[in-house]
Amino acid sequence: MIFGQPLFRYNAVTSTQDIARDLLRAGEPPGTVVAAQAQTQGRGRRGRDWHASPGANVCVTALCPAIPLGTAWQIALLAGVTVAEAVRSVAPEVSARVRFPNDVLVDGRKLAGILVETAFSSGDAERVIPLLGIGINVKEGPLPPEIAQRAIALETAAGRAIEVVTVESALLEGLSRHWEMWDGQGFGATLTAWRALADPEARRTFLLGGEPTLCRVVDITGDGDTILETEGGHTLHVPAAQIILGEDA
Repeated sequence: MIFGQPLFRYNAVTSTQDIARDLLRAGEPPGTVVAAQAQTQGRGRRGRDWHASPGANVCVTALCPAIPLGTAWQIALLAGVTVAEAVRSVAPEVSARVRFPNDVLVDGRKLAGILVETAFSSGDAERVIPLLGIGINVKEGPLPPEIAQRAIALETAAGRAIEVVTVESALLEGLSRHWEMWDGQGFGATLTAWRALADPEARRTFLLGGEPTLCRVVDITGDGDTILETEGGHTLHVPAAQIILGEDA
């Protein structure tokens, strides 16, 4: 699988996710990528807005091949690894880490956002087509105060100029490679890469029994169980596909 063949580029769109969904309906094949310099209605997890200053960020959505519905949760982890490795390849001095399931952080501040939406595969209710949206902050741009406190740009972290197209190229090459690895070797290979990049101290809020609970992700098993540790030191096993995240920075 090669992502970026074909590659549709736009100056500005409402959301690369929306354009990708339209292209999917029009019959564009897996591997199709939508890239934009700006989004006017970019979105993140839980329906939040994703802010992107024009020309400052990588903004892409990739149409992935159809996969079994039961494996769809794994794509978020695959994407997080891909982004972190792409960032490290472009800027080796930046120690990008992943926070479950797919946040990419530098010094505890968010460098990238990932959104996985799905469409059902035609004629097969057991398979879905992931629409993988990725945004990477590359250049400093004006941000609302509440976002500026918890976000970081790659140029800021590296202390030098970095071109958006360079990061995008590394991202698509890495996505092609990691997809082939996941498809050919299974989730275990992706999980090994995720463990190597996971921030062991990162915490986030999970909804457990309907209650927001701050936890650290200790590990993810090959069977898909997420091992959580609460602030009180209790250990819980929750299937990754059933996890519900609460509000976090």
